Amino acid sequence: MYDKAKICVVIPTFNASKTIHSVISTLPDWVDRIVVV
Repeated sequence: MYDKAKICVVIPTFNASKTIHSVISTLPDWVDRIVVV
């Protein structure tokens, strides 16, 4: 359907050092880029 489309996930964070790993690890494999802000 979208052969050349790229998927980027933006994750806003604040004091998330204890939970950011679990959030990122649950993202699907088809996500091309992850931006943590």
